[in-house]
Amino acid sequence: MSKLLIGLMLVCISVSDSAWAAGSDELWEITNKMEMEGMPFAMPGQTSKVCMQKGKQNDPAQALPKDKEQNCKMSDVKMSGNKTSWKMSCSGKDPMTGEGEMISSSSSYSGKVKMHSADGDMNMRYEGKRIGSCDYAKDGPEAKFTAMKNDMDAKSEQERVKECKNAVDDDSYSHFFKPDCSWAKDASSKKVCANMACPDFRPQMCDRIAKKLSLGDDGYEEIANNKDAVKLAKECGPSYEKSTRAYCNRQLQAKNYGKLAAHCDKESKPLFDKNCAGRDYTAAMDSAYGPICRRYGKWKNAPADEGEQSDNGGSSAGSNPAKSILDGAKNLKGLFGF
Repeated sequence: MSKLLIGLMLVCISVSDSAWAAGSDELWEITNKMEMEGMPFAMPGQTSKVCMQKGKQNDPAQALPKDKEQNCKMSDVKMSGNKTSWKMSCSGKDPMTGEGEMISSSSSYSGKVKMHSADGDMNMRYEGKRIGSCDYAKDGPEAKFTAMKNDMDAKSEQERVKECKNAVDDDSYSHFFKPDCSWAKDASSKKVCANMACPDFRPQMCDRIAKKLSLGDDGYEEIANNKDAVKLAKECGPSYEKSTRAYCNRQLQAKNYGKLAAHCDKESKPLFDKNCAGRDYTAAMDSAYGPICRRYGKWKNAPADEGEQSDNGGSSAGSNPAKSILDGAKNLKGLFGF
C-alpha cells in the first residue's frame, strides 16, 4: 500500500486514544471501514476519537493529505443542504484521484470516499458523533501523528544505537562501511541512508582498528586476514597502509616469505621475478621462496606442503602429492644404490 493511502488512513483514524486537553474545539468519535479492491478480505472496522476544529466536521479538506510532496488538491466541491461532495487529485510521488461525499449535522456525520491509485482502488465508509471538547493544537490528527512519529523515531534510534554498540563489541566491521547512497534522491532518504552505517560510532571502530594495528604482527594479521576489516581500515584513513609497509619491511628483513606472500605484494613480486620465474615446480617449491613462487606462479592452485605457510599466512594441513612421490623416489634411489 502506498505512502499516500497510509497517509489518508491516518487522517481518518485517530493516532492515539489518550487523554484530551480541554479546549474550544470538538472531540468526535469516528467509526470507519476500509476495503481495498483485489484484497481477499476487508479490513475490520475501527472506532477512534479525533479532535477537529469547531465547525470543520463537514469540511472535505479535513480528508486531504497534508504531505506537500503529494501535491494534493480539492476540486468540484458541492454543497446541497447538509450534503457535501467533492473530488481530489494528488500529482506528487504517488499519483491518486478520488471522490467523496458526506452528510452532516451539528452533532453527527456520515460519508464515503473512493480513491484510485496504482495500488488499486480503496473504498472507505465512515460515521462520526460529537462526544465532547478538545484542543486541536494539541489533540488534532497532525499533532497526534507528529507525536507518534517522534516516539517511533526515538525508539528506532534507541534500537540503532544498541545495534551499533553491539557491532563495535563484536567487531562487526561491515556495520561501519560508508554507505552507497546513490539511490537516495531527497533529503529525507539521504538522511536515512547516512544513518544506516552507524556513522557516529565509526570513529570508535576506527580507533579500535588502529589499536589492533599497533599490536605488532599478530594485531596486523588479525585485521589483514579479515576482508571487512581491511575495507573499513582503508576507509578510516592511512594507518592501514602505514602499518602494512611496516609489517612487510619486518617480514622482508626476517625472510618470512610465507607472510610476505600472504600480505605484501609490493615486496613479494620482485622476489618472484628474481627467484621463481622460469624455474620448474620442484626447484621452486624446494626453495625458501616457495610460498612466493606459489602465490604468483603457475602453481598457485597447488596445495601447500605440511608446515609451509599458505596464501593467507597460515599453515596448510594438506601435503603436496607430487613432491611426496619425488621424495620417495629419491629415498629408493639411495636405498638401492642407483
